[in-house]
This record gives sequence, structure tokens and C-alpha cells, in this order.
Amino acid sequence: MTEAAANPQRPVLGHFAYWIDRLRTADALPSALADRAVRAAIHEAPPGCRPSPVEAWLFAAAAGPGDGIDCAHVVGWLRLRRALGDEAGALDPETARYWHRRLDAPPRSSTPRWARRVRSVARDAEPLGFGLPPRRVAAFCAHPAWVRPYLRCATFEAWLVAADDPELAELPPPIAPWPISDDARARALPASPLQ
Repeated sequence: MTEAAANPQRPVLGHFAYWIDRLRTADALPSALADRAVRAAIHEAPPGCRPSPVEAWLFAAAAGPGDGIDCAHVVGWLRLRRALGDEAGALDPETARYWHRRLDAPPRSSTPRWARRVRSVARDAEPLGFGLPPRRVAAFCAHPAWVRPYLRCATFEAWLVAADDPELAELPPPIAPWPISDDARARALPASPLQ
């Protein structure tokens, strides 16, 4: 089997659309249900939409309680990655933190003032070693609502990778069935012919 056959490229737009939909749906659910829904989606995703293990852990963390990241952050991260296409790549956590600190709360849509602010941060960041490629800077100018979630998730993703935990090389465990009482289990199971 060729390497291409063993590692098929996923259709990028389908992958992003699939996970944006699943995470937006999970965001509307209570925490326990959101966690179950996302973990089920991770394990039931069609082949072209299966997340990498690190992405899967990021999705699971967003749907679960705590962790300082939520589904809305990951949706913004996915949207900006989709807009960047092949140039999305990984972002150094220090660079992400620098940009996150330097950029004010963004407007809902792109404005000339926001674009000037992004370009100013880009000019200041370059000599400090926190520069970004021009295409990423342009995406930050064009999609202000997705910038802070993107930077926050990029930091979180880098933290997961840096943890170098062998558990992170695998998908999060599948969901366990809902616990039910012995009485409910007895009512759900058909009567045994031996009784």
C-alpha cells in the first residue's frame, strides 16, 4: 500500500464544516450532554472528517467542563483555519500569547481601524520574533471575530503537543453507556425463558 493510500488527505472544507456543526450543536447542550455528543462524534466521524488525536483532545476539552476553553473558541479556531487553508499550520504558543495580549477586543466585522491595529501589532512583533506570515495577518484583518478564539486554541493545542503525553497520541476514550439502575435494566431486558 502506498503512503498516500495509508494516509489519505481529508477534504479540508468537509472536515471543518463537520466539526463546526458538531461543536455549535454541543455548545447549545448542557455540559454533560455536550461532552457525550462530542466524544460520540469523534468516534463516529466519517473518514474524511476524523480529527487528529490532538484535535480530538481539543474538541473533548472544549465540550467538557472547565479547561478554560469552550466550543465557541474552537469554532472560531476552525473557521480561521478554514479561511487560511494550507497556510493554517501550527502557531508557536509564545507568538499566540503575544498576539492575544496585544490585540484589543475585536469588532464584529472588519473595520479599517481593526486592520490598522493588526498591521501595527505585526510590525511590532517581527523584530521580537513573534511575526506572522502576511497571509495570516491578512486573515486576522479580514476575520476579527475569529482571531482571539484562534489564538487561544493555538496556545491550548501547543500545550497539548508540548505535554508529550502518550495518551494524547490516541483519541479520547469513547463514551460509556448511560448508567441505569438495576430496576431499569430488568425492565429493559426481555424476561428469560428460564424464569
